[in-house]
Amino acid sequence: PFVQVAGLMAEAGLNVPQIFAWEEDLGFMLLSDLGDRTMMQAIDLRDGALAKRVAGNCFKLGLIIGPCGTGGKVIKLIPPLTIPDDDLQAGLELLARAIDQAVEAA
Repeated sequence: PFVQVAGLMAEAGLNVPQIFAWEEDLGFMLLSDLGDRTMMQAIDLRDGALAKRVAGNCFKLGLIIGPCGTGGKVIKLIPPLTIPDDDLQAGLELLARAIDQAVEAA
């Protein structure tokens, strides 16, 4: 499915990884790197209880996030690719406030 979706996205003019090699039987695929500008970022808080407090604070502020990773220590951020800059900035400000509140409560 990835190959088909990537092909359709490329035909539509979107930037997708180039497939350099694909061994379907072995489950191996070598892709080009799109660089470090992705819309997925993560913050490793190294403390599952802290991450849970941050997520709860975010929810109270109207921002929905969830801890993930081993022990729920990581906060994953995946804004939509089409998010306006002002909305992204507002969400990051809410996240910063939620982290501050969680740290102060610890």
